[in-house]
Amino acid sequence: MADKTIAPQRISDVGVTPTRTSGLLTADTHIVRNTGRMWLHFLKTGAGICTVTVQTPKVVGGLGVAERTFTVPATTGDTIAGPFPPDIYNDALGDLRFTLDEVTGLDVAVFQI
Repeated sequence: MADKTIAPQRISDVGVTPTRTSGLLTADTHIVRNTGRMWLHFLKTGAGICTVTVQTPKVVGGLGVAERTFTVPATTGDTIAGPFPPDIYNDALGDLRFTLDEVTGLDVAVFQI
């Protein structure tokens, strides 16, 4: 398993053309710098549903916060998730980490304001 960093794009009042990251792998952990004003936008054309698991390193009362999961539908999947509060989702370096269980025809764009 490798760590793969994805740089967020800044959204502005003049618009932005999304830069999509493809070639995602199920064996990788995907890392994004998270300011708390960041969104993930997944598109999926492949036949399988993808479950996205966002790590939650936060501990409350000695108990770990359950990881956040959501799905990107098969074939016509178009899913946006966020924002992700840093005190729940960020690791010690200020990054959000997520994994994917099915990546056929999947790509992601990361936006921040």
